[in-house]
Amino acid sequence: GHSSHRGADAHYYFFDWVQDLVALCRQQHWQQLTIVGHSMGGMVATALAAAFPELVERLVLIDSLGFITDVPSNTAKQLRDGISSRLKPVSRKPCYSSVAEAAAARQRQSDFGISEALLLAQRGTVQTDSGLTWRADMRLRHSSVYRLSPAQAETLMRAVQCPVLAVIAEDGMITERASHAAGCFANLRRVNVKGGHHCHMTQPEAVALAIHHFLQA
Repeated sequence: GHSSHRGADAHYYFFDWVQDLVALCRQQHWQQLTIVGHSMGGMVATALAAAFPELVERLVLIDSLGFITDVPSNTAKQLRDGISSRLKPVSRKPCYSSVAEAAAARQRQSDFGISEALLLAQRGTVQTDSGLTWRADMRLRHSSVYRLSPAQAETLMRAVQCPVLAVIAEDGMITERASHAAGCFANLRRVNVKGGHHCHMTQPEAVALAIHHFLQA
């Protein structure tokens, strides 16, 4: 939430974040990066590596492998749901009296403990006249107007030629699709770790060790 939010007439879709990364790399004259992405960040990084291979030397995906997809027959429904979501009045952000209260609220929606929730609340909240609230743009919760088909997602994954490390949480969000997605990458190493979707917070040593070994190989 510390970065600038999109303008009032804009919305969020992960392909736009790919463009943001390309623009940043061009502005900074960066190439051959090692990119670490968690969840949606992993999808963005995967799409970047597929379309702009000159920018990505290695890819680390944390509980992220492949893309969220839908069958083409659901395209009209997805478009309707996405537009309807965007046109709803923006919900007011919840306010809290303290960082501890914000952390407790965050923990109730997550798979980690209060210590991890406190870390997120400390860096993810801002003081307003009404109390502490989250920095993130509420429009991030809008439904997508479009999703890749399984065939499109597979095409992108097969286009990734750089070495890829997939750190998969045993109780994470992608275990069902991980096996198929793993077979679509040309050069993939998979490491399973204990924990849920936020395994990099609950199992930081195991995740860091896997990344270290990958980068040293």
